[in-house]
Amino acid sequence: MLRLCLLTSLLGLASAQSSSVVNNWYSSTAISSTSVATSSLSSRTSSALLSVATSRTVSTLLSTASLPATSSSAARSSIASSSIASSSIASSSIASSSIASSSIASSSIASSSTATPIRAVATIAPFGNSNVRGTVTFQQADANSATNITYDLTGNTPNSQRGIHIHQVGNTNCTLALGHFDPFTMGHGLLTDPVRHAGDLGNIAIDSSGNARGSLSARLVTLSGPNRVINLTFVMHGGVDDGGKTGVGTSSTTGNSGARVGCGIINLST
Repeated sequence: MLRLCLLTSLLGLASAQSSSVVNNWYSSTAISSTSVATSSLSSRTSSALLSVATSRTVSTLLSTASLPATSSSAARSSIASSSIASSSIASSSIASSSIASSSIASSSIASSSTATPIRAVATIAPFGNSNVRGTVTFQQADANSATNITYDLTGNTPNSQRGIHIHQVGNTNCTLALGHFDPFTMGHGLLTDPVRHAGDLGNIAIDSSGNARGSLSARLVTLSGPNRVINLTFVMHGGVDDGGKTGVGTSSTTGNSGARVGCGIINLST
């Protein structure tokens, strides 16, 4: 009878201790909820540790209950205390592991959310006999985002469309800017074509006053990394870019977009 009472009491302590471990783990997991992947890893690790800790505690308590009646109560108490202490250490380890994972996730999210957008500007000057001038602004939120290109150009032929491109080198003499920027060795195309030069930006519309104002998004244009367009030349042409689809003249390389009527070097801006 005495053994049964002692076993019941000790199992009650183990249950309470296991409940404490579970509560500590849930508390730690709540802290790391900012990262689903990290929380999942912490959950699996914590469950494994909890299972081991509980198993060891119950095994030890059962061993204690089976001691001969002649065993001293001090010995029984010492074994039970040691088991409970081990469970407490396991609980502490679970909490520390979960909190550490939470800290890593929080740091990663903070780093991602504080990325500084990169901005660049090309000041367009007329070339040859044209009157084209204005600004083209580039902005990229981060290395994985498309670049937003905003243009404000005047002096164009009214009610028309004109091809625009980024060329291989930086030069205010538009004819010396070489061909279209093409780091991936692709064929010529329009901005919406899957196969195109990175510098192919398609056509922009000119209003009745000869102005072109608007914006576009270019996935292959980047302001950072080895293929960035910083210090290259933005060029406006005097004709419509056919996207390399006519097979006539220089269609496959320039889209037959005509003479270069204005250009400017793309410079980083604050």
